[in-house]
Amino acid sequence: YYASFHMPINRLHGHHHKLRKKQDAYSVFGAMFSGQKIGVLTHNTAYASYAYHLPLSSEWVLSMGAMAGFN
Repeated sequence: YYASFHMPINRLHGHHHKLRKKQDAYSVFGAMFSGQKIGVLTHNTAYASYAYHLPLSSEWVLSMGAMAGFN
């Protein structure tokens, strides 16, 4: 199995991409889960992630993120 998701926080959706206006900074939270079983071996993982997106102009965005989890 494999499942993942991400969700922007404090970001307004609209037509800002078409208008080429500078966006506001926003955060994104996410998670990823996976597992597999091959014969007698089993491998499971779970990770949580966070990213911060800082628009520098209408075309450039500085993004930073971190991920932590376990196997």
